[in-house]
Amino acid sequence: HLSLTVEKPLPSTDAESEILRTELQIMADHGVEHFVMDFGHPQSTEPVMRFVEQVMRPMKAARK
Repeated sequence: HLSLTVEKPLPSTDAESEILRTELQIMADHGVEHFVMDFGHPQSTEPVMRFVEQVMRPMKAARK
């Protein structure tokens, strides 16, 4: 199993979510099976929920 730690800020726009999802998907396509995400210290839940809705869920759905 190949894992990778990714240190980036949480996406704050739809466009940033799409860029992050694409970057992670490219890494997954090259064999990364597990990501450890380091987003620092978010000041609100909005960017966390954006990440879940716009990055994690579409990636999980694509794996099925």
